[in-house]
Amino acid sequence: MSPSMGAPPNQIQILKISEERTLAPNGTSVTNVVVTFNVGSHGPFQERFDRLTFNPTAVNAKLREFASQLVNVGQ
Repeated sequence: MSPSMGAPPNQIQILKISEERTLAPNGTSVTNVVVTFNVGSHGPFQERFDRLTFNPTAVNAKLREFASQLVNVGQ
């Protein structure tokens, strides 16, 4: 049984936070913070955030917004 089984439907569980490097269309290197998470018993999902402007408060708000939208799907 996974840890998220039986979790409240909008509970966010962060599974992993990592960094990845990609190339922008202009050829420059871009570093993103990748947050892998579950919402209730659904997931895993991933959101990417620019490393240069990474802000934990903004990340939490984005994940809460996603969770709220996901819970309302099909209602």
